[in-house]
Amino acid sequence: MSAILTIVRPVPTNGASGAPTEADSVASITTALAELRAESAIAQEAIDVALARRASLLLSVGTDDAISEIDAQVDAAQLALERLDCAEPILLGRLRATQDEERRAVLDDLVAMYRRAVSLYAAAARTTLRHRELIVKVRATAEAAGFGQQIDILMPAPYPSVLTSISAITTFELDNTR
Repeated sequence: MSAILTIVRPVPTNGASGAPTEADSVASITTALAELRAESAIAQEAIDVALARRASLLLSVGTDDAISEIDAQVDAAQLALERLDCAEPILLGRLRATQDEERRAVLDDLVAMYRRAVSLYAAAARTTLRHRELIVKVRATAEAAGFGQQIDILMPAPYPSVLTSISAITTFELDNTR
């Protein structure tokens, strides 16, 4: 039980960063809860067995010392059970907080990945549009030079672009990186 009581005490953090310690992991708290529930079951079983023994001794003469010893055992087991009962909500609260913290960290990572992807996409789209503009200019230059019939065969027009302007890409990028 001392290990469980140690876990429910305030846990110091690693250095000035405030990073959680190993004791703050979901796995360690879940393990502590399993140990707590096992110890609670053991304590309750000890109480039940002791009380049954006590009941059988009540009708016997000269059993006062044995009954007193059983009462002491029951009191110790009940105290242990009370401590475990007090520790359980603390562990459950710490488990919820740790799970929430881990979920926030995952979301933060996903948002950062998304923003990097948007930036890469916007940069590639800008480059693509600049190349498309160059294609259009070269075709216009060829047409102005009198190569109209050969243009469609030798320089087919680029397919229309979904994002047709750099300002549209910039707007998309700004909307998705805030």
